Amino acid sequence: MSKGLLIVGHPYLMEDSKATLAIVQGLCQQIPDLDCVCLAQEYPDYQIDRAREQARLTQTDYLILQFPIFWYGIPSDLQRWLEEVFQFGFSHGIEQGRGPLVGKKLIVSFTCSAKETVLNQASTPPDSLEDLVGPLVALAKFTQMDYLGHVVTTGLGYLARQNPQMTVRTNHHVTQVIEKLKTANLL
Repeated sequence: MSKGLLIVGHPYLMEDSKATLAIVQGLCQQIPDLDCVCLAQEYPDYQIDRAREQARLTQTDYLILQFPIFWYGIPSDLQRWLEEVFQFGFSHGIEQGRGPLVGKKLIVSFTCSAKETVLNQASTPPDSLEDLVGPLVALAKFTQMDYLGHVVTTGLGYLARQNPQMTVRTNHHVTQVIEKLKTANLL
């Protein structure tokens, strides 16, 4: 059985995110041996324990980054975590093929309040959802992690919170993440 690490980047997860919270709960309940870390709860002051987080990464087979898109990017707590943990000498700057992240798997799992059609009509880049995860794909490549793809659920804005389809859509999101893990023989 593979060991996984779920890093949840959402500064308002408990107060303001029905969809992301449902996805996180679903993943944590359905995936065995998954270490679930909510950055807002663990590090409300943004003072990331680098050694602890690097140890978590070293001890895992795969990493799932879960977050909502905030203004075409990742939330500040997740950005801070990446900046603090993915340091020279740990994630990169090591003899080719020998770093602790080499061969670990990465899945990017995110939500977006806007519908995909609204995002694609925006006059400002990025032009697609794939563009939004481009920096994380590059991070995986640079650190020699294996990028297993992304799962996105759009149209989860404030008006959708009362929609009975919310549970159906978040459950489908969880199923898609689990299918990626199964396809990679991690579950």
